[in-house]
Amino acid sequence: MHADAYDGYNAVHNNIRHLGCWMHARRYFVEAEPSDPRAVEALAFIRTLYAVEREIKVERDKLGETLTDADVVRLRQARAGPILAKFSDWLEDQRRHATPKSLFGQAIEYSRNQWSSLVRYLNDARFAIDIGASERAIRPFAIGRANWLQIGGDGGLKTASSASSGCAVASPDAAAPAGNATWHTIASGERTAGFVSSTSAAPPWHRSRPLVKPAGASAGNFFLGQGGAA
Repeated sequence: MHADAYDGYNAVHNNIRHLGCWMHARRYFVEAEPSDPRAVEALAFIRTLYAVEREIKVERDKLGETLTDADVVRLRQARAGPILAKFSDWLEDQRRHATPKSLFGQAIEYSRNQWSSLVRYLNDARFAIDIGASERAIRPFAIGRANWLQIGGDGGLKTASSASSGCAVASPDAAAPAGNATWHTIASGERTAGFVSSTSAAPPWHRSRPLVKPAGASAGNFFLGQGGAA
């Protein structure tokens, strides 16, 4: 699960690997920088990690499929690994001199406490360095939520959440409107027969995995075969 360190996620983390977010770790040091110039050095470390990711993206764009996942892992470990090792030592050293309740001390502790999840992206090419993409995706809801407070009670909220889920899973496949319509209909609960073992009913981004309905599931609560969840 790729997320920040919000305590509400702890119950999920107990059962699933947690992948940390460097964007959130960086944010703590940005907030600390006006009151403690030592935060600038931390920001420099993190900036270098992002520079490595940009370099790898350029190579991916240039080489395409010839740059394998194993190559990406190798590049991350070779380029970002030493930076992370130095940053870890720096955090430990700064911890001894930082006031725990200061903004800088809190930034240090956040990174140290989340370290195992923050470095996990090194070992899997599928993992991103942060959750920026998902935060951008939910921004319209965050901006508009004040307008939807009176959306219609619990029933309205359930319908709205199902419809929003359908839009979210369909949006990556805008070029295939038929597939989108299928998923919008399934999510809104208008066609429970949508739970079929057909590649056409699979999520737009993964047509090869059949859609199955677990016992007791209702429309809008569906799962992908082989253990994936929509």
